[in-house]
Amino acid sequence: FGATIGKGVVLKPRIRIKFPWRLHVGAHSWIGEAVWIDNLAPVSVGEHSCISQGAYLCTGNHDWSLPEFSLRTAPIKIGS
Repeated sequence: FGATIGKGVVLKPRIRIKFPWRLHVGAHSWIGEAVWIDNLAPVSVGEHSCISQGAYLCTGNHDWSLPEFSLRTAPIKIGS
């Protein structure tokens, strides 16, 4: 579905990825069981990294200090 997945990556069951085409996972990394990647902006996971089971990565939020409650997004980059 458009994600870039490196060699030797381990993807455990029940992973949720909102926009796969905005995900890059480097070689020999692990995405643990029940991880939720809520990627309104790009998410990049480096090589030999591990996102532990049940983790929630979120690239978007609403600015609650503004009356219009504007959406703001930013990428997440996890190093090797």
